[in-house]
Amino acid sequence: MQHYWVENPTPDIVYTQFYIPLQRLTRADILLLPTYLACITDLGTKDVPYEVLGSELSARTGSFSVHTRYYLNATQEFSVFFLMQFSSLLNKVEETTSFCLNLLGNIDFARGERLFEIINEGKHIQKTNLASTSFALTYATKNINTATRFEYLYSGLAQYRWNVEASAEDIPSIQAQLSHFDRYVAHSSQPIVGLACRKNDRERACKAVSEGIAGMSALPYATSSQTRPQIGSQIGSQIESQIESIVTECDFGEEPRGSEKSSHPSTTDQWHSALVLPFQVNYNAWVCPVSLSYHNPQHVHFDIAYRLLSNTLWSKIRIEGGAYGVFGSLVVERGFAAMGTYRDPHIARSYRIFKEALYIDVDEQELKEAIIGTVGSAIYPQQGHARLSSYFKRRVLGIDRELRQKIRDCVLSITKADVYTALKSMQDYHKTYALASIAHQDTIDRTKEEMRWDEVIHVPY
Repeated sequence: MQHYWVENPTPDIVYTQFYIPLQRLTRADILLLPTYLACITDLGTKDVPYEVLGSELSARTGSFSVHTRYYLNATQEFSVFFLMQFSSLLNKVEETTSFCLNLLGNIDFARGERLFEIINEGKHIQKTNLASTSFALTYATKNINTATRFEYLYSGLAQYRWNVEASAEDIPSIQAQLSHFDRYVAHSSQPIVGLACRKNDRERACKAVSEGIAGMSALPYATSSQTRPQIGSQIGSQIESQIESIVTECDFGEEPRGSEKSSHPSTTDQWHSALVLPFQVNYNAWVCPVSLSYHNPQHVHFDIAYRLLSNTLWSKIRIEGGAYGVFGSLVVERGFAAMGTYRDPHIARSYRIFKEALYIDVDEQELKEAIIGTVGSAIYPQQGHARLSSYFKRRVLGIDRELRQKIRDCVLSITKADVYTALKSMQDYHKTYALASIAHQDTIDRTKEEMRWDEVIHVPY
């Protein structure tokens, strides 16, 4: 088992994270992940019914949550992790660890009616999420980057359609799949534990977590010879260890149930998608693939360039165009750059400005402000779980202290010529792109000549 420690100044509080690598995920696993995460806290266990589980967690922990994290690591391999995180008093670490981890493999999926309620609650959450630029961005990125197919399946149109189409008749099958996935997560042999606490408390906290893991009870479905793996004994006294790259193989198979087969040809350099929903304002996203790496510190030239063109986007789209919000960003770890608008009265006009923004004139004062903003983001103090998450992400991506310093030096030494070089490269990158707009049918029809939609998707609502 691998684990690491980061210093956190809060006295007598220990922040704990458990990362469990999810390997060889099937399409069914990915679509069920949001429901599974909700079941951990909202369905209850055979020992603790869901009606009192929330109060039990509140009494035992300062905070508790479960998430999914996914990364393209330093070698461009895609990794997916299940993350459970909680905080507790130093003298309650062992008890809290045991209680929280005993939720895994112990969920009471027999409560079919409650499970159906959770699925319907998820449907309403996804329905609300449709009114967002992130939904348009998710849909667009799946057309330019295979790694982002996970994000599309997990949080995009596929997940929404799965929730819409799930019925009471599907519950026995869903129960079986969730139960199987729960056992898979509980029996993972490679959890990675992160601890954040004061330096003087770290040995005691590490020992308490070890004992909490080792003290977990046998799985409720196990025979006398099948107990939960006693992985705690493998921790020992070592606190920091090298996190090995974990390759996750995602078998996406066919298109998700209810989705429309895309005719997107692999040779197409531009792909225009329209998602029809009954909204009176629009949500637009433009993405392009980029070949950048954190291990080349000059990627910050592109980051600074995007900060600068965001000023142009804000002026022309937010102030002059009347959109509620606009952004430009570079996502190195997922291999794409993006621009988007939120509650935008326009579609075609905004996309024209996206193109024009790549040809901005670099202002010296704005460049200084962009440098200050970039450095400020890098050195902004983090605490607790945020500090642990940042550390884990850097380790997965292979970013050590020496590389971080090189990146900071590169930011501080950037010139206008560096930014213009980055903008020229971005102009080349943007020759291949995908865009997606969420809009009313009337708007889609009105813009079809200029936008030349390659596909029009009618989303159930």
